[in-house]
Amino acid sequence: MAALGVLALLAGCLKDDTSGSSSTTGLGSSTPLPWTSTSSSPSTGNSGDTPLLWVDAVAASGQNPFGIPSTDERTYGSPTVYVANSIHPLMTRTTSNIITTAEDHVASRINNYRWLAITGGNFFINPPVPVGVFYLPMSLNLRKNARAHCKHFVGFHNGPLTLSNPEGDTVTGRLTKSMITYGAAAEVVLSGPTNGDPDLAADLLIQNYGSLFANPAYNYIGVGHFAGGTETFYWSVILAASPSPVQ
Repeated sequence: MAALGVLALLAGCLKDDTSGSSSTTGLGSSTPLPWTSTSSSPSTGNSGDTPLLWVDAVAASGQNPFGIPSTDERTYGSPTVYVANSIHPLMTRTTSNIITTAEDHVASRINNYRWLAITGGNFFINPPVPVGVFYLPMSLNLRKNARAHCKHFVGFHNGPLTLSNPEGDTVTGRLTKSMITYGAAAEVVLSGPTNGDPDLAADLLIQNYGSLFANPAYNYIGVGHFAGGTETFYWSVILAASPSPVQ
């Protein structure tokens, strides 16, 4: 059984990463703001802290049975301390071709759908449709954030991937904590043991969220994927308008 979710907020392809079912809606800020926890306030950590390699208790617990190599560039505990000593990821890069190829494929399928939905398959549009309208370039930073959301649930939380993580953050909170600004942001998620095939995942996402993918308000995409955990396969797709920094 697939678990699906969507979050839309209004106000896709480069190879990663070696350079370094319920629905809900809501509004969020486009500028990074301090996070206020219900239990404690954040403090500023050493900005020179090095990324954490995922060789901690998560790997030891067997939650990463696929042995996916990954590095967390940003977590809830480093380099800015939102939750003291937390290694829960916010930005994750990987050298796994299996992961990046799957992410690229889903982004390509979504872009094919978007192009058809907006142009009707007509190459000769008058006036012409700008490339940024019918084709969503992959934002490396959105991609890392989406992937981190998947990895977060693989390593630390049982059950389907949800739009809000146990820290209480939806996509807006995660992007803000990752120091990414945006004019609009939306996320859809998918998880489940039968959703490992990128084509099947793309089919399910497009069938359920086609109108969102065709929305011209967004001009960048970030597709994240990770495997392991209780649901085996996890997907997150983030759409954003004018994210900064993009890469």
